[in-house]
Amino acid sequence: MRRTSPDLWMFIGLIVALVVLPFITGLLAVKLFRKFRPIQVEESVSVLNFQQKHHDGFFTMLLVGWVICGPVFYWIYAVYLN
Repeated sequence: MRRTSPDLWMFIGLIVALVVLPFITGLLAVKLFRKFRPIQVEESVSVLNFQQKHHDGFFTMLLVGWVICGPVFYWIYAVYLN
C-alpha cells in the first residue's frame, strides 16, 4: 500500500465509475422494466424461435446504465473537472 501512487487509485476509481456503477444502474432499470413488461415467449415452434433470447445480456444492461448515467457523468465533468 505504501508503494502505490495516487494515480493508480484514481484509475481504479475511474474503472469503477465507468463500468460497475452504470452496470448496476442498468441492471436495476432493466429488472424494473421486466417486472412490468416481461419477455414474451412464442408459442409456435420454428427455426427462428431457436435464436430468440430469454434474458437480457451484460451489454444491454451496461448500455442502459450508460444512457442513464451519461448526463450525470457529463455534469460532473463540466462542473468539477473542467
